[in-house]
Amino acid sequence: MLQAWRAERDAGRRTLESVQMALSQHLAATLGTMDDTLAILGHQRLWTTGVPGPVSRDLEPIASPLPFVRALILLNPDGVVVADSRPGHSAIGLDVSDREYFKQLLIDPTRDTVVSRPIRSRVDGDWAFPVSHALRAADGTLTGVLVASISIAYLNDLFADLGQNFPGMAILLTGTDGTVQARWPADAVPMGAPLGDAALIRAHVRTAPSGTYWGTSPVDGTVRLVRYSVLESLPLVLAVGLDRNVLFASTIQQAWLWGSASLVVAVIVLLGTRHMGRMATALETAMVAAEAADRRKDEFVANMSHEIRTPLNAVIGFSEIMHEDALGAGMPAVYADYARDIHQSGRYLLGIVDEILDLSALSAHRLILCEDIVDPEALLYDLVQMMEVRARSRAIDLSVDALPVPVPRLVADRRRLAQVLLNLVTNAIKFTQRGGWVRVGLREGPDGLDLYVQDNGPGIPQDRLAVIMKPFERDRPSGISSDEGVGLGLAVASGLVEAHGGALTLRSTLGQGTEAVAHLPRTRLRLPGSASG
Repeated sequence: MLQAWRAERDAGRRTLESVQMALSQHLAATLGTMDDTLAILGHQRLWTTGVPGPVSRDLEPIASPLPFVRALILLNPDGVVVADSRPGHSAIGLDVSDREYFKQLLIDPTRDTVVSRPIRSRVDGDWAFPVSHALRAADGTLTGVLVASISIAYLNDLFADLGQNFPGMAILLTGTDGTVQARWPADAVPMGAPLGDAALIRAHVRTAPSGTYWGTSPVDGTVRLVRYSVLESLPLVLAVGLDRNVLFASTIQQAWLWGSASLVVAVIVLLGTRHMGRMATALETAMVAAEAADRRKDEFVANMSHEIRTPLNAVIGFSEIMHEDALGAGMPAVYADYARDIHQSGRYLLGIVDEILDLSALSAHRLILCEDIVDPEALLYDLVQMMEVRARSRAIDLSVDALPVPVPRLVADRRRLAQVLLNLVTNAIKFTQRGGWVRVGLREGPDGLDLYVQDNGPGIPQDRLAVIMKPFERDRPSGISSDEGVGLGLAVASGLVEAHGGALTLRSTLGQGTEAVAHLPRTRLRLPGSASG
């Protein structure tokens, strides 16, 4: 029974982590993008406060594609609306100088962005919470304020779509001061209510930016397993919880049955037989449902891949044309730099999409290897040549160790094997201090061939070695600054090596460095010059 309890607890943790991570990434991508947009518009200072008509027309195409933005408005230094992205520009002339999102920027010249508590619109009565960005002169004087009104209805609908699929789930978005911004169930907590004394804020968020804990809700008294994190882009906290009674419903029922069995053994035998039949039916139904859910997940990943890749490839292609001024339009240098940044960001995002697709295929055991005879020596030297510029930019010595003679050939998927080594070398360069070294090489043993990547970086604690091999886990060595990646590289590399019948292992010593070893079995080795068979 204890084993069953632990299994349900671990399943609950995984569910919470998946839902919380998906929501956090979505909110960071949407709300964070809005914050960046306000900052860019403020930096460019495209408008003046004296021409409300043209300004509103400029705001409309920015706000209209964003479903979570009710409106974009521009305030003059007195807190009066001079531009409104909504049709009819109904808020123009409205004095909002008493609103928190304006007053905080007016009072504190060091603040650039403010996320305010939910308010009801004076124009249409709908609930929203404002994200405001200050426009300031060189001396810090407030010259205007750009405000994005974030739709709470959109966030509640988003939470409901997820929450309805998980019985006993509660979802909460708050400010770091504990003010409720959005929630599921929708009537669980009053909008804008302060929860500063709740355990979520008092004992956890103020001491750690993310984590999991058991806690009793100050609202309904329910004990929940809670996963929370502070969004990276804005001062907001997302918390997802599962009701303890729902989470352990099966274990509680099982405990009751065992207690009854001690009193009426004969009856329980009969009921147990029937119960096993029902359990078998339920298990079969659950397996069918799980398979259907897995198919829907695969379809979703494939469809989203197509939906993201198509416009992303267009962004990458057109931004490259703009950066190189291929059409001879005489683009200003600053715009060419913007186009270069867009191109680089697009390619980075495309790489993340590819890693997510690979991870999905590996998890479902659907990855197909295109095998051929591969020369590992050529593979290593091609890799070093490819990564040499990146290594040199960080003052890192990247080289190939002395290789055995002769170097055996491999039966493998060359592109996938190169992907494994590329991920390992990228990590080694990323987490090695300037002036360090990275070595790649191979060694043959009685049970197969090892392709290895070594570095003299800070090393990894022993208790982290297994953890960072999991998807979305990232290592952050002290003294090494790197925010690149989402934690998929090692998980994908490990899966690709396992698809070849091998294993990826990490060996590390703190203060001395790390070695990543991709071991391939002897059945994949061929003598130089042998046929592919």
